[in-house]
Amino acid sequence: MNPFEKFSKAIAFVLFMNVAFTAFSQSGHIPYSVTQKALPVVISVSGPGWACEGNPVQFVVTATGDSLAFQWYFEGIPINNSDNDTLLINNVSVLDAGSYFCIVSNCAGSDTSDTVLLLVYQAGVTFTDTINNILHDGRDCQNYPILKIGTQWWMSENLNVGTMVTSNMGSEHSDQFDNSVIEKYCYENDPNNCVAFGGLYEWGELMQYAASDTTQATTVQGVCPNGWHLPNDNEWKTLELFLGMSQSQADSTDARGTDQGAQLKAGGASGFN
Repeated sequence: MNPFEKFSKAIAFVLFMNVAFTAFSQSGHIPYSVTQKALPVVISVSGPGWACEGNPVQFVVTATGDSLAFQWYFEGIPINNSDNDTLLINNVSVLDAGSYFCIVSNCAGSDTSDTVLLLVYQAGVTFTDTINNILHDGRDCQNYPILKIGTQWWMSENLNVGTMVTSNMGSEHSDQFDNSVIEKYCYENDPNNCVAFGGLYEWGELMQYAASDTTQATTVQGVCPNGWHLPNDNEWKTLELFLGMSQSQADSTDARGTDQGAQLKAGGASGFN
């Protein structure tokens, strides 16, 4: 007898659910247990949002389910060799700017992540975006929030540009020099403090050794990004007047005004950080 004839009349229904079923034949029965694969469910997807040319970029999708397969897409087109939960672009270019998403699947079904956008900034290019309130400093690929107060645009986060030099606390000589390198101190000589609070600059270094400018609209760029400059006293007064100071208060020295300082604090009415 052909061994397969023994089961020729066997009937089995395999369903994608947690069941145990029995296949009956002329000669007896054989028990089978079939377990459903859990459907894929995308929990989250993340990306950097923006990057500068030449830097690495990483996207990560988090999903639940059994025996998952991954496929990433760029502008709706499948990306070759993108078959795991992490998509890495080692050397990003402006051609990589656009939308990304991932489809996670198994034999039970599939789920599609949200779309994440990637902006890629051209290396070395500084620009100001007054729509999204961002200053991009192309010198070191950093973004700073900016804020319009009255008629003036201000950075609302401390500048952090330059090469860290060690500060000799209590020393009478400067550790920042008139050279072609922007140099900064970090509080307690800890570079993490520069990231958190911004760089610290002596007056000469801040001005990049230019003479002070007392005109109504100064042009001293100092360590600022292209298109920006260091505010002079007249520009500070313009800010103070907009925040409610009187002209006589603004023209005075030392402590002056009422709540203008509080308005400029983090969470204050000005929106300053």
